[in-house]
Amino acid sequence: MLIWTLFSPAIAGDFQKVMYELDIDAPPTIVWEVLTEFENYKDWNPWLVEAYGVAKEGATCKAVVWLNGEKRKANHKVLVVEDQSRFVWRDLGWFTPLARGQRARTLTPLSGGTHFRSELMVTGVLAGTVEAKYRDTMNEGLKSETIAIKQISEERAKETAAN
Repeated sequence: MLIWTLFSPAIAGDFQKVMYELDIDAPPTIVWEVLTEFENYKDWNPWLVEAYGVAKEGATCKAVVWLNGEKRKANHKVLVVEDQSRFVWRDLGWFTPLARGQRARTLTPLSGGTHFRSELMVTGVLAGTVEAKYRDTMNEGLKSETIAIKQISEERAKETAAN
């Protein structure tokens, strides 16, 4: 389920949020591994195609993301790491006083699996401008990444069960 929350037209000062969530037939331990093994993003992630760093609070991570058909480099600061349940990072860079993106991923155990929710929030005086320029690519990117996390996690779970 993909949800956009828009509080007003795309003008300065808006708060934008896109969220995608689904159930994964894999335990949180496996989903967490997929999410936090940044060096493997290049093998499965169609949106955030490269990532470097560690999932540790306060760490800086580097990433390459597709935005409007172009690969863009981005730095992120890890804000929250709650083992097997929550991972949050936010943008770093010259533009963050004007518009800052923050990604939160939440894993909730289910009987035999995991409910996975990924949220992208954009705040700042130019958040509406970012939303107007990148809305479609953020929608598609978050959706494709979340579906890919489901696919790779379920593949790993099947491999683990077979061994």
